[in-house]
Amino acid sequence: MRNNKSTILLLIIAVTMAPITLLARTEPVSLRSNASPRMAAPIGSVESLETIQINGTPSGQQSLIWNGDLVKASAGASAQVMLSAIGKVALRGGSTVKLSTNPEAQTLRADLLKGELNVALKPESSATLEIAGTAFVTTKGAQFRASVREGQPVVRATVGSVVMLGSFGLLSVAEAAAQQQQTAPRKYLIKPLNLGTNTEIRARSTRNLQVQVTDENDRPVPDAPVLFLLGAGGSGSGGAGTLAGQTSLRVVTNSQGVAEVNFTAGDTVGSSTRIEARVEGSDAVWQGTINIIRAAAGFWSPQNAVPIFGVLGAAVGVGIYKITTRDPVRTTPNIEPRTGGSVILP
Repeated sequence: MRNNKSTILLLIIAVTMAPITLLARTEPVSLRSNASPRMAAPIGSVESLETIQINGTPSGQQSLIWNGDLVKASAGASAQVMLSAIGKVALRGGSTVKLSTNPEAQTLRADLLKGELNVALKPESSATLEIAGTAFVTTKGAQFRASVREGQPVVRATVGSVVMLGSFGLLSVAEAAAQQQQTAPRKYLIKPLNLGTNTEIRARSTRNLQVQVTDENDRPVPDAPVLFLLGAGGSGSGGAGTLAGQTSLRVVTNSQGVAEVNFTAGDTVGSSTRIEARVEGSDAVWQGTINIIRAAAGFWSPQNAVPIFGVLGAAVGVGIYKITTRDPVRTTPNIEPRTGGSVILP
């Protein structure tokens, strides 16, 4: 009797466990083969006209991706990755990238192992990158292209900024943006002081030319390198003149942000030349034209010589006339003294 009860109990347990055992045997291999831990929800989706590989396994032309997945586009077709709340990533054919996101911080982590990718982040999202062993960080809403060429990283931002961290270690997006602002080229303004858009300089004369360099807050910038160039804009000097015997000259601004050069005009009246002043390493440029006009008349110029010699000639003529027409000088006759009688003078 006791044996019969044990047999009945074993039968009940076997019948109860049979559906669970059957489900375990029929579970899809794709759900059990990935041993890496995953989030409860995918971070996005990827699609392509050709087969996509996820973690080295072909997954068709469309697939969901999770944090840490390694995505590879086929050599013959690009792949589009849509990341929830972050943005989108376009992979060039044959490219391989490892993707992770942090929805709470709205950040993307992309490790580009091969090929090229284009990233367009949403305005509130930022990204950290690792390309060929080099770390980068972006500002929010950045759009950029990143690639590996001959084992070296190449990054070009079209919107926002991408900063290479180098040996500084991993920085926050805010810290990287501050560093980028400090290392970015300064913005300059350049304006002429004693010349205009069209400046006239007399032939064979020397004229001092000055420009001032200021920052975006209109403060003078000392020690700024300024390049003066004649013939800029496609117009040659044409004998108009030189800058200390040269067509270009590099000078440095003084404490007031002023850079100056001496322009020596040629003797070709009517000639002209374009002049350009540029702050090296920036887009600050000023351009104008120098026109050579007739030299100023000197004291002994023909214009002055004619009246001067005319006056001298007239004076000489008057002198000669006076000499030839003056009255003869009267002479007093010698009179011998006489004694007695009256003396009659003529």
